[in-house]
Amino acid sequence: LCTMYVTVLSGSLLDSVANILQRPGQIIWFLGQSVPQVSVYFVSLVLSKGMLSLPFCALRPGAFAAWACQALAGPRSRGAGQPGSQPGGRPGCRAFPWASSEEERFVAIQYSQVLPDVLLVFTVCVTFAPLAPLVVPAGAVFFGIACLVYRFGALYTWRAPFQGQGRFFAF
Repeated sequence: LCTMYVTVLSGSLLDSVANILQRPGQIIWFLGQSVPQVSVYFVSLVLSKGMLSLPFCALRPGAFAAWACQALAGPRSRGAGQPGSQPGGRPGCRAFPWASSEEERFVAIQYSQVLPDVLLVFTVCVTFAPLAPLVVPAGAVFFGIACLVYRFGALYTWRAPFQGQGRFFAF
């Protein structure tokens, strides 16, 4: 939200402050003139979050880098029944190449990284919808991609940070 106000007022900050101090009754008109001009920045911000940041998070960069290093180092000879080998499969063939064990297959969801992006895009879309309606389709693209990425994460990569087994809301 701070980015929004800084971006709106940063063109010529001293001129903006001088205009507001000279004519305080026209602050709404001033904001109505300056906010739509910076909507292009927010459209590009929302689209870059949706088309770059979210798919990159779905890739799980740490797990991908570990897998790439192992693949470049060459195959290790693992016999059947050893850790990392697929039951009944070929030696060295694992069911999940990016994880050396079943515990490393899943990661805990980091709500502190997921929620701020979603809330920022939602705030930008709600704020700019009446002033610059082209932000809304960019927000729809973001939330469509976010739905796919977060659904994939919930089904295949995330695990619950804790399991209360229903005792948290016991009556």
